[in-house]
Amino acid sequence: LISKARCLQDRVPACQFAAVITGAENTYFERCFQELGCADVERRIAIPNAACTTGFIDLMRDVASNGSLGEILSVLVVCEWTYLCWGEAVSSTTNRDEFITYEWVDLHSGPAFRSVVDYLRGLLDK
Repeated sequence: LISKARCLQDRVPACQFAAVITGAENTYFERCFQELGCADVERRIAIPNAACTTGFIDLMRDVASNGSLGEILSVLVVCEWTYLCWGEAVSSTTNRDEFITYEWVDLHSGPAFRSVVDYLRGLLDK
């Protein structure tokens, strides 16, 4: 996304988005893996994916490696906008007792995440 963005003005928010998903969001998943007993990469690899998950992973990898900016954005917008809709739909009723649920909702709802989705949608609309 960053290297294929049209101009610096489009690249800066993409870099900020990359910082989020490699920072707080990444540590969230690492802590979830630990909590769920699958912190070891080899153990996670041994867990079979559903066919639809494998297909989605393949799509993401292919688009990331070979896709145009429009193709990359098409995949990201669908994914991130769906997460935003899910997160906002349950944010007021989320069980706050276990971090696995509420932190995912917190990461995928609210003004900061909405601005990421709006940015991605705006790029796609260009």
